[in-house]
Amino acid sequence: MPRLLLPFLLCLFVFTGTAQNTQRTQYCDLPVYFDFGADSLTANARDRLQQLAIDIVELPGLDIRLTAHTDAVGGSGANLALSKRRAQAVSEFLTAAGIPDSTLQQVGRGEAAPVANNDTPEGRQQNRRVEVQVYSTVPMRALTGQISSQTDSAGVPATVLLSTDSWRDSLKTDTTGQFTTLIPALQPVRLDAFAKGFFFDTKILAPDASAADVEATLPLPPADAGAKLPVKRLHFVGDQAVLLRKSLPELDRLLRFMELNADLEIIIHGHVNVPNSPPISPSSASFKLSEDRAKRIYEFLTDHGIDAARLSWKAHGNWEMRYPRARSEGQQAANRRVEIEVR
Repeated sequence: MPRLLLPFLLCLFVFTGTAQNTQRTQYCDLPVYFDFGADSLTANARDRLQQLAIDIVELPGLDIRLTAHTDAVGGSGANLALSKRRAQAVSEFLTAAGIPDSTLQQVGRGEAAPVANNDTPEGRQQNRRVEVQVYSTVPMRALTGQISSQTDSAGVPATVLLSTDSWRDSLKTDTTGQFTTLIPALQPVRLDAFAKGFFFDTKILAPDASAADVEATLPLPPADAGAKLPVKRLHFVGDQAVLLRKSLPELDRLLRFMELNADLEIIIHGHVNVPNSPPISPSSASFKLSEDRAKRIYEFLTDHGIDAARLSWKAHGNWEMRYPRARSEGQQAANRRVEIEVR
């Protein structure tokens, strides 16, 4: 089944080792390709390295390894020297882009470690490369958590996703909903919990420079028939049913919820903010907008493999605003919402 993944520009997060108070993370393994016989960077390579430098310049405990290679054309001695010049070219570019020289290590391998067959032009192109491997050593602290039912506080087994701007991890609780793990100490950590028969929810854990251990509880509301859940972090273009890119993580959470609860059927409710006004007409543009936004969530779910028979949508215009006389932006945002209801 296709799954929406959270967007990453160039790199994935791979966990490579854990110590008591630190975690060494391989942030990125990025290949940079060169033209035949050349040690100068192409325009594409410069663009990729510039974006990488922006992404990593503030990572803690930065450690970058540059391993350079060539194809098999020419003598081995000349190719070894060429690979070292390629590593140096990448190193100089990253240094100029603000990456400390002390974090960079260069290794030239020449033609000794091909990743493709040197008998074809395509294979030789893949071998003319510098592998940029970025590691970060992150201060960690212990997290002990409990996922429970909101109705009776009983623990429930759940999947927990943990993330920051530069780190991700996932785990399963024990049968009582309890778990223990390590999280970054110096960044806010998002904790998302998913359990069968329950709505999903999120908790933000504040950073702590002292790296003191932290405890967190997250009660989940049961997904019983008739129960409603606002999908909190959906963002649309103003007066349109077009979702902004920053909505993707929340859509991914909704998709996970529907996949986990494979027998659940839901109604998607759309609401708009028209305060200090009587109920708007079903023929009005604003009422149509509430329908289109609900329908957009329906389309997203069906596009990602959720059976349409499990879904329906309903428009409400401004008929069920939480704040009929809304004044603050927070109140208006609460009126402008999409909810899901278990059928």
